[in-house]
Amino acid sequence: MSKTPFRGAAGAFGRDDLNWTPSRVAQTLSLSEQIAGNVGNAIIRGDYQPGQRVQEQELADQFHVSRGPVREALRLLERDGLVQIHARRGAHVTQLGRDEVSDLFEVRIVLIGLAAKIIAENRNPDVVREIRRGVEQLGRLVKDRAGTDSYVGAIYRLNLVLAEGSGNPYLGDMIFSLAHRTLRYARLGLSTEARRQQSVRTWRQVIAAIERGDADAARAQAEKLVRASRDMAVSLLPAPTSKPD
Repeated sequence: MSKTPFRGAAGAFGRDDLNWTPSRVAQTLSLSEQIAGNVGNAIIRGDYQPGQRVQEQELADQFHVSRGPVREALRLLERDGLVQIHARRGAHVTQLGRDEVSDLFEVRIVLIGLAAKIIAENRNPDVVREIRRGVEQLGRLVKDRAGTDSYVGAIYRLNLVLAEGSGNPYLGDMIFSLAHRTLRYARLGLSTEARRQQSVRTWRQVIAAIERGDADAARAQAEKLVRASRDMAVSLLPAPTSKPD
């Protein structure tokens, strides 16, 4: 299996806020990427409602730029599943139903489980150390009763460590892409303190299995993490409206 070296997530657990970015590797972001990051975070926080139009000119005025960088920012958001761009109708926040969200999470369950399994098999000490640091941060955030955004931000960064730590660039890219697409719903799935308490307990099981090299247990616990967030998020989404006969 071809593997990429683990570069480490420099500063990955140095911040507690939810900080979505369209770039996988920490680097200087272009103007369009900065705009996309700001708008993406606003969508994830719920400042934009599902189906709401994202106005190009309003964003251009807000960020004091021309509409060119805004259009590119919206294309980045569309690539990551946060908006949909329609000819002559502009960009609208993606509006997914329960079945669509469940389908996305089904794929993510498999990918995260596979990454955890590979990491447990390889036990790269740098990767294990980084995951341990992330799990310890989750414990501090839960103990301090941090809000949803702080906890989800730490979860997001932990998922990126799993993605890179697997050493499989194709698996990593798919996890990264789905982390963006599902982040709004992961936030919903971790919106209560009870769910965050459950989450950190399971993360501790994940890192314990990785540290002892139990690949099957690491995979099962990682899948359990994502499945629980999916179930909570789907339960909180509006039920589909039935069409009249």
